[in-house]
Amino acid sequence: MKPARVIEAPKSGTLTVRRGELKTDQVAGCPGLKIPAQVAFYQARVGASGSDHLVYEVTNPTGEVATYDVTITHHQRRSETLVSG
Repeated sequence: MKPARVIEAPKSGTLTVRRGELKTDQVAGCPGLKIPAQVAFYQARVGASGSDHLVYEVTNPTGEVATYDVTITHHQRRSETLVSG
């Protein structure tokens, strides 16, 4: 399996692609089916806001190329203050 190729890197975070394996017993006639996979993880930088954009492509074993154009919207968590007294 060829590794995924980043065409346009994100500006407000990092994209990491890891090889893995999907496993399932849910396909009739194929108990314990294992399929090679690549999993993409996005991690926003601390303080990132607004949106980020990235483009990557994956080549399947037959040579077909799929391009993924992804927009990610950052949402800040609200901070809560506990007051006791």
